[in-house]
Amino acid sequence: MTADAGLARGARGRRSPALEAEAFRVAIRGAWVGFAVVFVAPAVGLPSLHGVLATVALLDFIWTFRAFDLVFVMTGGGPINSSQVLATSIYFNAFQKFQFGYASAEAVAMLVLLMVGSLVYLRRAVPP
Repeated sequence: MTADAGLARGARGRRSPALEAEAFRVAIRGAWVGFAVVFVAPAVGLPSLHGVLATVALLDFIWTFRAFDLVFVMTGGGPINSSQVLATSIYFNAFQKFQFGYASAEAVAMLVLLMVGSLVYLRRAVPP
């Protein structure tokens, strides 16, 4: 979990209603504590965190595409392309292999993915 995800989850956890916390405690007190922790606790705790988890997941999805500079400087794509991301693939195809058409297609695919992720995030973040 990233630092921003932990902060967002912690902030949402502070606003959690007392009724949900009490339901969580009652569910865990039973004889089958293992069952409650695995099956009941997520059903009680996760719905209240759904908005925060969705927002953090969307932002992490969008921010992952910004990893070009770190990957390129630290590993250059890594040994045998093991740390290659879409942005470094676009760079290598365009400026080292001179496959401009393929790099353009990858860039358009990246644009579409980021547009969809951004639109979903904006629809969730901005109230109607």
